[in-house]
This record gives sequence, C-alpha cells and structure tokens, in this order.
Amino acid sequence: MRFKSSYAAAVAAAVAAVVFSAVFRPAEAAVTTYTGAFSTPATISAGNTALLQNGATISGTFPIFVNGNLQVDQIATELTFATGNTIAGTGTFSVTNSGTVTLSGANRNLDLTTSVSAGQLYTSSIRVGNTGTGAFNVSGGFASTGNATLGLSAGSLGSATVSSGTWAVSALTVGGTGSGSLLVNGGYVSTSPYSLLTVGNAAGSSG
Repeated sequence: MRFKSSYAAAVAAAVAAVVFSAVFRPAEAAVTTYTGAFSTPATISAGNTALLQNGATISGTFPIFVNGNLQVDQIATELTFATGNTIAGTGTFSVTNSGTVTLSGANRNLDLTTSVSAGQLYTSSIRVGNTGTGAFNVSGGFASTGNATLGLSAGSLGSATVSSGTWAVSALTVGGTGSGSLLVNGGYVSTSPYSLLTVGNAAGSSG
C-alpha cells in the first residue's frame, strides 16, 4: 500500500512538472522575413525580429513600432524610411548588410537603439535621445549623420559608441539640454574641417 502511494505521488509530481513547463515556457523569438512590400502598420514585439532582405520595400504611410528588432539586411540596394514611416519604440533598428538606408523626417529622432554593423546609413541630422533614451552604435560599415545631438531634451539620455567602421558627422553635441556620452574605442570618427564639438550645451545638461 505504501508502494502504491509513493508511485502515485511520483506520477502526480511528474505530471505537474510537465504542465508547469508547458504553461511557463518562454515564448520562442520569431523572425519574419520580408522580400516584398512592407506595407501595413507594424508592431514588432520584444524578442521578435522583422528582417527586411533584398526586394523588401516600404509601401505606404504608416508608423512602425519597434520593441523588438527591425533589421535591414539588404545587399547593394537602397531603402528609405520617409517622414510618414516613423520608427518608434524601445527596441533596436539595425543595418547589417551592404545595402544603403536613408532616414528622413521624424526618423532622425532616435529614442531607441540604432546599430550599423555593415552597409551605409544616411541622414541629414540625428538626435539620439530626443525626448527619451537612445543609443547609436557603429561597429562596421559607414554612417553619415550630418549634425548629431546626444541627449537633446531635458531629462533625455543619448549615447554613441564607435568600435569599428566610420561615423561621419558635421557637428556633434554631447549633452544638448539632456545627458550625452560618447565612446570611441575603435573605428573612425570623420569630421568636416570646420566641424564643432560641444560638450554640455546648456545649464543642467551633462556630457
């Protein structure tokens, strides 16, 4: 009788473990690959990736909410995120292959992590940490950003790290009215002959 009770208890414990594992197992990250029109309002959840490969285009006017990863992985092609295709969220926007990406309009306000590890990124100006927290990382490829501000608004936080590749910047402000930081531990930061570096631009800012 004692044997039966022990056996039943062991079986019950095993079943409970299986049920617990099934219910509480973390959801696996999903990667959705696009090789055609990316044309509907999009929300990329944390842990998930929208992968834009050759043939992918931005079709229409819609916001893109990135809490996971929006990755442009195109070869020798050009992709533009225009004024009506605002990228927002707390995730990562990354350029990872030999293609060219252009940001315009509100996409120059970066309150998320933007990473360039290959290819080329162009914009006329950027504000890393516009009203929130943003990071700009160059670990390969080429990024041309015009005027750049790290930590634009009061209470914002912006950082930039260059570890490889090239970052071409016309004028750089580290700490607009917020807090900014710059770390160069590899690669190359290219400036124009008359470029301006400002650190801690306003009262209350830090850089």
